[in-house]
Amino acid sequence: MDITVIRPQELTPAHTAAWQRLLDATPDSANPFLAPGYTLAVGALRRTARIAVIFAGPEPTGFFPFEHHRLGAGKPIGCGFNDCQGLIHQPDLHLNARDLLQACDLAVWDFDHLTANQPTLEAGTQLSATSPAIRLEDGWPGYLDQLHAKSPAFLRKIRAKQRKLQQREGTVDFSYRDSHELLDTLVRWKTDQYHAKGYRDHFARPFTARLLHSLLQSRAGGCTGILSTLSCNGQPIACQYSLLSQQTQALWFTAYEPRFAPYSPGVMLNLKICQAAAAHGIRLIDMGRGDDPTKRALKTTDLTVGEGHLQRGGPRAAAIRGGSATYRTAVTLTTAHPRLRNTALRTAHVLDALRPG
Repeated sequence: MDITVIRPQELTPAHTAAWQRLLDATPDSANPFLAPGYTLAVGALRRTARIAVIFAGPEPTGFFPFEHHRLGAGKPIGCGFNDCQGLIHQPDLHLNARDLLQACDLAVWDFDHLTANQPTLEAGTQLSATSPAIRLEDGWPGYLDQLHAKSPAFLRKIRAKQRKLQQREGTVDFSYRDSHELLDTLVRWKTDQYHAKGYRDHFARPFTARLLHSLLQSRAGGCTGILSTLSCNGQPIACQYSLLSQQTQALWFTAYEPRFAPYSPGVMLNLKICQAAAAHGIRLIDMGRGDDPTKRALKTTDLTVGEGHLQRGGPRAAAIRGGSATYRTAVTLTTAHPRLRNTALRTAHVLDALRPG
């Protein structure tokens, strides 16, 4: 077996075609975060981006997108913003994780959203978490039947809120948009939401908005950014940025105009997205790791993702793991003490704004 490490810009059309064939062979695993288009977009913005191309013959049998940081610290491609991570491979691929890390010159590879069916990488999993999802194999009517069976009151309340919104504010419309100006509006709403709730602002780093704008223009590589919009009287009141592959839609960033919060515009928008996705042949909507009332109400199933790390051993791995342990201790401490947490967030915002990617 031969493993060659390249930069994303060195990926050839033959590589991309082989990568896409591997994803197409397992449609349930064809998440847009695993598509070559996502790695190419990240590679255009981050110098740390790499791809291990695995050969067990003349044709590639696997692709491992990752980031190579100092001391051989490995991260998933687009780390911090990648909701589905792993090795894209033939089902019968037999590869030792240590050999893969050595070929990639990695002492450690950390992950927090490892997808299922990863025999090479899953040994490093230390924690399993759920990622709520919506299956649409039975189309929109079938999905509505499942929602009715689970909670008839939920749909009644949302429909009542939509009627009230239309009576008070005007006609409610749903549309797909590729407007970069509207994407900037979503970023502004989301930033305000992060600050209001005391969360770290992911958009303080220029990389985040640049990546979203780049993918919004993409029409190749099995990964397309799509902006779904709920409007009232022609004015956007809620936006959702998703990544789309042939049969899977991964919800990514949702935000809305705060004054419309009593009408639950985010829930309304998600239902419209499900209806449109079913009409376009989407089989699965991945809502992302985490648990909140909206996800619980809308989901029909849970995907499982893993969190953990793989390492080769040696002084570099020890130094990296020691730094990670210090970071986890700091997170625990600041979470338990609000004043420390606020100070840490302000510092993080400043540092994020200074980082190039």
